[in-house]
Amino acid sequence: MGKIFAGFGVEHVLTKSVRDSAIALDATHGLDPGAPYGLPEPNGSFAASVDQDPGTLRIAYSLQPMMGATIHPDCRIAVEQTSKLLCNLGHDVEEAKRFPIDFESFRYAYVC
Repeated sequence: MGKIFAGFGVEHVLTKSVRDSAIALDATHGLDPGAPYGLPEPNGSFAASVDQDPGTLRIAYSLQPMMGATIHPDCRIAVEQTSKLLCNLGHDVEEAKRFPIDFESFRYAYVC
């Protein structure tokens, strides 16, 4: 695969479940010929790890759009409901109010 947004974007498969995605990762992990970016080989099977308890996760989310647009109200509601669900499941969830990113430079680098 080529460089999608210089590694900012990725391609994979569309599945109906995490288990299906894990099975697809087991079948397709590894570098493509000429891939500019890569990760170390996994320790074991992705599919085998689906049933393992992940423990408490630290999760940050943002309602601040990166490209200067506004967030659709339905999307905002979905993110807020998801963050509440994750919190109720015992994870540490917080809104990231500020990112150490110069959004104007980001827009210029990726859009212009």
